[in-house]
Amino acid sequence: MKRFTLLLAAVLSVAFLGCGPKGPKKPDGMPELFPCVLTLTKGGAPVDGAIVTLHPTSGDSQWKPSGVSDAQGVVNLATYGNFPGAPAGSYKVTVMKSEPIPEENPMGIEAPNGGVYEASDVYVDNKYAYAPNTPLELEVAAGAPTEATFELD
Repeated sequence: MKRFTLLLAAVLSVAFLGCGPKGPKKPDGMPELFPCVLTLTKGGAPVDGAIVTLHPTSGDSQWKPSGVSDAQGVVNLATYGNFPGAPAGSYKVTVMKSEPIPEENPMGIEAPNGGVYEASDVYVDNKYAYAPNTPLELEVAAGAPTEATFELD
């Protein structure tokens, strides 16, 4: 009888796991989101590991879709970190990426990795890093996926 009770409890637990809501709950006031995929290139090659953020050009929206480019330079934007897509609207696009460069230890302090520190070198021009200065703009249309390619300096 004890085994049957344990088995029944296990089966019911597994069954109830599938009854809850799927994924995180959208925050109150979040607008409808539309698929948004960007591709970043520099000198014709994909830009891997760049941080991309969309900044609304009108209003004071808290919804700033963002993402990180993959090895093909593709960024699948998400809003509020967990929700795929972007609200419809006009945006300035910021892109930031730095590359580590080995640097000899200038201060004589022993580094944990054998005496070589890594400094960072800006890989993508700083003009793309700040919303007021970036030349990159994007329009996300309601009801349709948005795809765009940006060639960076």
